[in-house]
This record gives sequence, structure tokens and C-alpha cells, in this order.
Amino acid sequence: MSSSTDNPRPPKRQKLDNPPSSSSPSAPPPPPKDQISKPPQLTLANLLLGLPSLLLHPPTHTNHERSVVECRAATSVAELGLRIGVAESGIEGEVQKAITKGSLVAQNLPSLQLYRHRLAQLSSQLSLESGNPKAAQNNLKRSISSLSQNDPPHVIYTFHLALIASISSQSLDETANTMRSLGAISDLHEYSTKRGDQAIIQLACVLRLRALMRAGLWSDVAEGLTTAESVLEMGDTLKPILPSPPSASSSKSPSWSTFEYALIVHTLILGVIFHTYVGDSSLVNPRLKWLYELLDVQLQRFPKTGIFEIPFADSPPLYYQLTHPRVIYVLGFLVSSLAKRDLIGRKPKKKVFATEGIIAIDKETKKELAFPTWASIFDVKETDLRLKKIRADLMCELIGASIMRSEFDEAERTIDETISYTRTQGIFSSYVARLTLHEAQLAHALNKPARALQCYQIAAWLSRKRDHQSYPNANTNEETAVVDGEEDFWLNTAARAGELWLRIGLLRQTPSTEMSDEACEKGLNRLRKLGESVTKDCRGLGGTLEAIAEVLDSCLTKEFVKAKTYLRRALNLSTSSQDNHLRALVLSLIASHYLHTSNQHAEKMLETAESLAAGLGTQTKSSAKSRTQASPIKPGAPATVSTSASAPVSTNSSDVVGNAHLRFWIGERFLELYNRAGNKEAAKVQVVKNGSLKEAVGRVEARA
Repeated sequence: MSSSTDNPRPPKRQKLDNPPSSSSPSAPPPPPKDQISKPPQLTLANLLLGLPSLLLHPPTHTNHERSVVECRAATSVAELGLRIGVAESGIEGEVQKAITKGSLVAQNLPSLQLYRHRLAQLSSQLSLESGNPKAAQNNLKRSISSLSQNDPPHVIYTFHLALIASISSQSLDETANTMRSLGAISDLHEYSTKRGDQAIIQLACVLRLRALMRAGLWSDVAEGLTTAESVLEMGDTLKPILPSPPSASSSKSPSWSTFEYALIVHTLILGVIFHTYVGDSSLVNPRLKWLYELLDVQLQRFPKTGIFEIPFADSPPLYYQLTHPRVIYVLGFLVSSLAKRDLIGRKPKKKVFATEGIIAIDKETKKELAFPTWASIFDVKETDLRLKKIRADLMCELIGASIMRSEFDEAERTIDETISYTRTQGIFSSYVARLTLHEAQLAHALNKPARALQCYQIAAWLSRKRDHQSYPNANTNEETAVVDGEEDFWLNTAARAGELWLRIGLLRQTPSTEMSDEACEKGLNRLRKLGESVTKDCRGLGGTLEAIAEVLDSCLTKEFVKAKTYLRRALNLSTSSQDNHLRALVLSLIASHYLHTSNQHAEKMLETAESLAAGLGTQTKSSAKSRTQASPIKPGAPATVSTSASAPVSTNSSDVVGNAHLRFWIGERFLELYNRAGNKEAAKVQVVKNGSLKEAVGRVEARA
């Protein structure tokens, strides 16, 4: 008989316990034992605690499958209820019942341990959405303390991140809450450092930076920003743009993952905001340049839902949601508009970015936003609310830029549109104080002191400090809420500083015939007492308010040398931040101190201030050319002028002269210098120019 009859099955189909060593070399070798996936092992403690239930219903028992189905169903009911929202009638009770039932089933069976963790997260989320953040945080803390080293890292990180989100989503009150948030982030950083999970370490550094900026701990933000940029290896790319070999910089650039690119984008945005806040434009520009590159190239590679996968070597990955890519895209316009402080020119970048940002948001809101299947209604509303607030912020930037450029028609129109938009979208209470401050600044620029004073006081009251403040609940009815503004210390200080500045001007404008020197000194003493608290609060709130504090102190001090010192500091701050609107004012004040002591120095300061004030307005090329020909002073040139006195100055209403009030004041000072120096030709030209500027001032003040 042949061998085929002796062995009917082919050798390939024989079931062998020990395969022969002389197997075909083309056959793949069996995987090593350390690469074979093993089911998760129960710890000894969990095994001992679960022995009674295992003996009663082991996994092979028919009732065990029923328990798994019941636990899974209860978890699904709780998740579905939270997706719908607890504001709906009866949803909160059903979610609580499902969580309780699922927790009881999961506690009795150690094989359902992961469900127990998930139900604990859902319980804390329910407490948070029900307005009980302390219960949510206590529940998460208990869950974290009950975790062991044998639990999967993605579960442990999920609890840590949930605790951080729970703390940061609630009350801004107070230092204790800030310390709790920073403590939770520190715990996350410590655990991830022990495990060596670099992605979580980077995430913890960015979260810490965000928490510091949100709490206003600006003295610690610089250190936090440096740490985050160091962990993300951003130093080489962020070096100031200096002459250096491009090959050397490109060879050192590390390769980042998509998640790391997302963290870098967040860090760049926070860095731009911080350095703009402190007033250092030299550190803003490199970050903005890199941010533009990443938004153009890398943003398209981000997950459409904003949920990133963080893999681990020995467990399932962690899925973490960062800011939605659509929000990041439009946020780039807002950050750019904030960072661009120079408003001189026909098309200042501040207005360009604000205008284009509004157009981009209008386009994005017409598109469908991508969300994961498990997203709740609250997630959708929150993303939509962020887009609406960014649009309102961009409109506020347009208002401020229009006022500083003396484009009052556009400022009034944009204020009306912003009020209408914020009321329609239900976010008016968040912007009422800022809009009132813009109304005060507009009235101040139009020389309407009574209305300006009233609006300054209202803006300060709307942004006053509250005994307790928390973020509004997503289920709050905005239409029935009382419009009382929101606490904002920066805005409150800015409104008080504006009121003080207006009162100083009104006191100085009072004719000497109506007020004696003694009464004037008493009024100044009252303003000095008011100014002590205002200037104290201004310092430490960023470069802009600090420069304003120096200007206020220079106007209230009794010592001539101190006034010069204050103005010199204000000039350095405004120059560093490229705030040419404030810089023109500071230069004018400095020139006033040298009018009777150093004509040459005063003239130089006035020339620069006049050039800046003239640039703060829209000018066509033809009008700019005619104005240059008629101008009696050229920057950097001596006082002698060869221009004919009959040279016309454009008075067309469409020709915006910039800051008319400041230019008229500067023109009067120039006239004083020319008359004192005996330069009659320059004085004649200046008289004509001052007449045109006086008409421009009259047109501004004659506005309804």
C-alpha cells in the first residue's frame, strides 16, 4: 500500500502537538511568547474579593453573561442621558438610577472592573452638570486614590484629566481653587514622569501654562511658558530671526507627532497672548510667524473632531479632546489682531485680521462641525458658543481700532452691530462692560465729557469684583438672566483709569478766571488720592495699563524730574509694544516739558508725535502727497521751511486727518516755537495748517 493510504491526511493538515524541527523555511516562525497578547490579569486583592461571586457565578455560568449585559446596558443608558442633557425633565433621575444599578453589578464581579471605573466617571460628570462640583471632585479623588499600579494607564490618566477639567470648569474664585487645579496638574505630571509617558508630560506642561494664564498669575507664566516650550523642543525654531545658516536650523528641528503639533499650536497661541500682554513685540513676531505656518500646513492633518489618540506600549490608547480645529482656525485671526498694535497706515494689520476673521467665522458657521458619535448636546453648544464669542471679540477689536484711528462712523456702526449680535446670541452680559467702555472711549474722543464720564463709571460698575463668580451653566436661560456684567479686574481698572484721565483733562481745561490756584490745587489733591489706587492697580496688569499708570503719575506729580522719569518709562513701554497711538500721546507730553528749556528737543518730539498722529487715519495717496507738500515740518529737518504759505491743506471730509485734537495741540506748540524763534514764514504756514486742523476738530465735536 502506498504512503498516501497509510497517511490519508496531507502533512500540512496534520494536527501536531510538537511540529517537526525540519519545517519549511518559508513558513513564518511562531511569535515569541513575550509578544503574544495576554488577557488582563486580576490582581490578588481583586481576585480574593471576587471569589464569592466567581464561585457563585463563574464566567462560564449562564447568569454571568446576563450580568455583563445588564452592566453594559446601565452604562449605555447613563451615557445616553448625559448626551441628551440633565436639563430635560426626568433625565437626571434616570441617569442616576442607571449609574447606581450598573455600579452594584460591577462591584460584585471583578471581571467588570473597567465598567466600575467608567460609571465612576459618569457619576462625577452627572454631579458636575447638576451644579454640584464639589461632589464631582470628591468622587474623582476617591476613584484616583482607589486605583492601583496594575490598572491600565489610560484609565488612570482619564481620572486625572477629568479632575483637572472639573476644577477648571468651575469657579474662578479664588486662590484656593487655582491651587487645587495646579495641584491636580502636578499630580498628573508626577505620575506621567514616573511612567515615562512623554506625551502626557507635554500635555501636563501645557495645561499648567493655561491654568496660570487663566488665573492671572503672570509672574509665573513666563516660567511656565519656558517649561512648556522646552518640553516640546520649540527652542531652536523660536530663536529670534537672526542671520544664521538655514541648514543648521533645519537639521536640528525635531520630528513632531500630530498630537505634539497640536500642543505646539496651543503653546504658541498662549505665548503670543502673554508677550502681547506684557508688551514685548520682539518675542511676539517669531511665534506668530511659526503659528501661521502650522495653521496653514498642520491644521489640516488634525482630527476633524479634535480628539487625539495617545498610544501606550502596554495598554489601550488614551483619547483626549483638545480645542476643536475650527475654533483653532478662527482663533488665529483673533490672536493676530490682538498682537498687531501698530495702527498707522492705510490698512493696519489689526483691522485686516479682525475683518477677515469675522468673514471666516461666518463661513465656518455655515458648515457642519464634525463631532464624535458620543458627543453631547452640551459639547455642540459649547463649540458654537466659542465661535460666537470669538466673533464678538473680533468686533470689539474693530471698535477699538476705529476709535484710535478717529474713524468714528465705523466705530459707531460696529458698536451697534456688536450690541445687536451679542443680544441675539445670548452673550450680551459677557460683553456689556466692554461695550460700555468702548462707548466711553468714543464719547471721550468726540469731546463729550458728560457722556464719557457716565459710561466710564457704568463700565467700572459692571466689571466690579463679585463676592462669588462662576461660569454660567450651559442650561441657564440667557434671556431671563439679569444683565449685570461679569467680573473683570483688567477692564474695571481700565475704566477707572479712563475716568481719572478725563477728570484731569477737565480740571486742566478750566479757565483760570473761573477757578483760583488754590481751588485748582485742591482739585488736584483729590485726583491724586483717587489716582493712588488706580495707578497701583494698573501696575502688574500688563504693559498697556502700566504705561497708562506712568502717564497718570506724570500728570499728578508735583516734581518736574519725576514727571520726566514717568514719561520716559511710558515711552519705553509703548515703543516696546509698538503701540503708536499711546506713543504719540507720550511724546507730546514729553515735548511739553521741554518747550521752555530745550526748543530743539521739544521740536524733535513734536515732529515725531505729529507724524504718528497723522498716520492714525485712512489716507489716500493723493491726499497724503498734498499734505506732505503743505506740511511746514519734515521729520528730522530743521525748522526753516521753504513751502509757500498759500499751499492748500485738504479739508475734504473724506480725508481723515488722524487724531485731529492731538494734531491741533501739536500745531499750536509749533506755532509757539516759530514765533519765539522769529521764523515768520514757518509761522504763517503753521497758522494756515492750524486753521484746517481747527476745522477738523470742529467737525469731530459737531457730530451728533
